[in-house]
Amino acid sequence: MKFLRGILDKQKPMFQKGGKLEKFHYLFEAGETFLFVPNEVTPKKGAQIRDAIDLKRLMMTVVIAMIPCLLYGTLVISIILQLELMEASLIKF
Repeated sequence: MKFLRGILDKQKPMFQKGGKLEKFHYLFEAGETFLFVPNEVTPKKGAQIRDAIDLKRLMMTVVIAMIPCLLYGTLVISIILQLELMEASLIKF
């Protein structure tokens, strides 16, 4: 993981303000947060809040929750396609 962390750290300046790929900053940050826990913490003057669930685990829950939706959508589209092809007499059952 240190190898991957090093690659991301070298590429980070390109995505920060004034960098070559500044407009893709949020995409880079999303990918980095997906792979690693963010380095940023609350400043010493403010309150430090530690949550039991971080963004990475929350997003993994979202991805896992989307799997049944994906499978159901694929099933419905395939049924609709099959009905349309049967109506067009391209396949027969």
